[in-house]
Amino acid sequence: MPLTVKNSTTYRNAHQWLGNANLVWKRLIGARVDTVYSNGYQCFCDYYVKPFIVSHPSQCVDANGYGSTCHTIPNIIQQTIEKPNDGVVTSASQTAYPGAKKIIRMDDTNHMQERNCDKTKDALNALFDGDHGAQFKLNKK
Repeated sequence: MPLTVKNSTTYRNAHQWLGNANLVWKRLIGARVDTVYSNGYQCFCDYYVKPFIVSHPSQCVDANGYGSTCHTIPNIIQQTIEKPNDGVVTSASQTAYPGAKKIIRMDDTNHMQERNCDKTKDALNALFDGDHGAQFKLNKK
């Protein structure tokens, strides 16, 4: 197939999609999350070249103690957190319920197979029948 503008655009889009696929998948399963928080305020004054951080806008004053030549904006911090995962779920969801008295290993079953597995059905029936504590017991309908 000869390289045309349309083909080159298609190849470039496919290359970009493949390059971002792992990051998008991690976000989908919850293994890559963004946090945003405010860490004080950036103070900008006419007499200073660089802004400096203050905890409250009233602390934003120039070298002469005047705030009229200064202004503030929130100092927003963005951080990306990577959580350990197996490519399907995060490691936190792979561990037993905190305080679980009995851990049931489901060997030879992966995450996708667990949805339609007799081992999963038996384990959940035992859980909701109250075998592992009354807090999980559900009345049969």
